[in-house]
Amino acid sequence: MEHGTEGTGQGMGKRWVFFGQPITDELRALLLQAIFFAAQRKKLPLPMVWYWQRGAPAVGLISHDTDGNEPELGWELLSVVRQLGIATTWCVLYPGGYPPSLYRAILEGGCEIVLHFDAFTGTSLRSWSKRNLQVQWQWLKEATGVAAVSNKNHYTRWKGRLEFFRWCAELGIRAEQSKGPSKSGSVGFLFGGSHPWRPLDDEKERPRFLPVVEINLFSQDMVSDSTSLDNYFHPANVPVRIGKSLLQQTVRMGGVAHFLFHPAHIRRPGTKEALTELVTFGCELGVEWQTSAQIVDWLEQRRSIDFKAVRTSEGWTVVAKQLPREAQLLVLQPPDPLSGERIRFVYGFPFALWQRPSEGGKFLGRLSIVTS
Repeated sequence: MEHGTEGTGQGMGKRWVFFGQPITDELRALLLQAIFFAAQRKKLPLPMVWYWQRGAPAVGLISHDTDGNEPELGWELLSVVRQLGIATTWCVLYPGGYPPSLYRAILEGGCEIVLHFDAFTGTSLRSWSKRNLQVQWQWLKEATGVAAVSNKNHYTRWKGRLEFFRWCAELGIRAEQSKGPSKSGSVGFLFGGSHPWRPLDDEKERPRFLPVVEINLFSQDMVSDSTSLDNYFHPANVPVRIGKSLLQQTVRMGGVAHFLFHPAHIRRPGTKEALTELVTFGCELGVEWQTSAQIVDWLEQRRSIDFKAVRTSEGWTVVAKQLPREAQLLVLQPPDPLSGERIRFVYGFPFALWQRPSEGGKFLGRLSIVTS
């Protein structure tokens, strides 16, 4: 837990608390460090595909839940997004939605339209059931022409353990965003870390990973640091400096920083400024802002890469099959890397960066790499 104090000018202050350390990311890094250490001791030039396209240190996701479905506010937020030059993910709430002209503008701007499943309101079609998820997903498809591949539940409501992931998989929803804050005092790495993860269905006779990626949500509707806040523990009343801290931790661990900004709150004092400041700071750190579809598409591509290692009298040859052009291939180096190599440190271990040649393979350090 992280905490701090807001001064009132009278020597007293209000305190805010948030989950500021990505603990599961740290545990994951510990396991990888053990593997890297063992490979170094055995002098194995271990290859690794970096987490994100083009070697980006981390990825950012800005999502918008369209609660209230007010077109005027939707247009206003879209204008801010256009000025920032990023693509965002719009989670549309049933029923009503936006007019077709706004949907077209969202898609033409490179943004994504997905579902904001309402199982919170409690009416016949807005309660927790597989049928209602199907009804709302089909409604959105008919309204927008988009077969949504991503979802966030209204109020981040969740029931049960794995059933909702199974419902998503059956509908073709490949990205899920509901693991995040909705209650007072819940901001930050509530579910442990920044890396997307797939749920393990261990309730079957043969456990398997479900084809759905969960992208943890950090916070809702931040405001500028100069904005006066009435409720310091509400996840929609968060100073933007906390978002910056979460971004820095995400970059350190190579994950995804996911923040929510509602169109309904875009006119609230300090919200536009916070969104602009957060995105700008992320860009300064090297973060690439993507939609949930772009994130899950890339993760699927990355998992499809096939490595085959062959030891020869001259050393090691690794054949990398289905290596996307955007991928950054790294090779573990000894503690004293060869001079002249471009080095990237991964959790404290040196890796050399392999640049795709125009044809054939390339010898990198102690490893011959061939793509096919």
